[in-house]
Amino acid sequence: MPIESNKMWRRVMVCAAFALVIASTAIRNSSFVLTQKFPQTSTIRVDYQLQPVSVVAEYSSEVKPNQQQQLESVMEYSPEKKKRLDLQPEGVVQYSPKVETSPTMSYKPPPTRDPRDLLGYKDVWEPHDSSDLPVVWHIPKSGALIIKDIMVTCHRMTMASDAKVIEGLLEENKISVVRIGGDAAKGEVASRFVNVDTTTSTGLKRAKALGLAQSGKVDAIYTPLIFEADILFDPEHQGRLFSIFRHPVERAKSMFKYLQYAHWAPGYTPKLASMSLEDYAESGLPENNVLTRTLVNKTTADLSDGDVQVAMDIIRRKILIGLLSKKEESMERFEKYFGWKYSIHPNNQEKCRKRMLATMPADLEEPLKPGMSAYDMLASVNHYDMQLYEYVETLFVEQAAFVDG
Repeated sequence: MPIESNKMWRRVMVCAAFALVIASTAIRNSSFVLTQKFPQTSTIRVDYQLQPVSVVAEYSSEVKPNQQQQLESVMEYSPEKKKRLDLQPEGVVQYSPKVETSPTMSYKPPPTRDPRDLLGYKDVWEPHDSSDLPVVWHIPKSGALIIKDIMVTCHRMTMASDAKVIEGLLEENKISVVRIGGDAAKGEVASRFVNVDTTTSTGLKRAKALGLAQSGKVDAIYTPLIFEADILFDPEHQGRLFSIFRHPVERAKSMFKYLQYAHWAPGYTPKLASMSLEDYAESGLPENNVLTRTLVNKTTADLSDGDVQVAMDIIRRKILIGLLSKKEESMERFEKYFGWKYSIHPNNQEKCRKRMLATMPADLEEPLKPGMSAYDMLASVNHYDMQLYEYVETLFVEQAAFVDG
């Protein structure tokens, strides 16, 4: 009996061991099946914070192409309404990516916001606010200087302009108003300027540091540097751009006449004094496509048709158009758009305005026409500006709808 009992016990132990082996094998097989059916996938952890957002991606070697695409899509867009991160305006709390990448990650962070967006300036069709500041874009030899003088002398505005009128006052550490000229005995009123120079990059940085746009002491700004001047503004104090445009060939001709004697001006060379306009046109000395180059920030690089389209879009969105060929109508449009009215001595102010408009650049000689050698050469050198000006003329008509309407 003890022997039979021992045999039985040994059989039980063998069966138990065999069952254990079978169970262990089944577990391993089950794990293998689960791993094959549900491979480890990428995970993305997003920590939502205010400036910046930290996006950390962890990838395995088994990420599928469609999964990779989905992850890149998640990181390329902000969590809210999937707005592109690089289109958010400055001065607004925004999401921006800080991405830690692995060698298998193809995503590249979006580029920074294009400064050509000019977010410091309102679009021309946006409603006016009392804090908006008119900004005259100075285009050389086009009449903007006279527009500025009408604003200061006739409309009695306080202007931010160049250092010439405020010489010796650029070291003050606050914005102050400077009165220049005028003879009280003759009933003449002094012109008013603020003590900043908005025609240079250095001056604009100083104006920004002193809070020019926020000071409440300036009525308008005059500058050739509309992109650099963008730094002056914030969402509560924005600029409104306007300017007066001139046909590129007539502008080039006027610049030539000016540079024949203006020895102080950039671009002057003594040999211009003895040149004919035709000689000048084929000399390589004329500026080429200066408006297009300014608007796309390409000083010397080759331009393309795409650059002209960018320049057109900037003008369409941001600049109220005036034309030198329609100077009376243009001035009236500026006054209506900005709500400028005579409030001191209306009759005298109106006479002042007419007198100033009469001094605007004009061709006293026979104007150049297509087919003339000088015209054709200058038009060829400025062929992108010619396209831009044709669009400006169309836009001048279209803008009447929301100014006059």
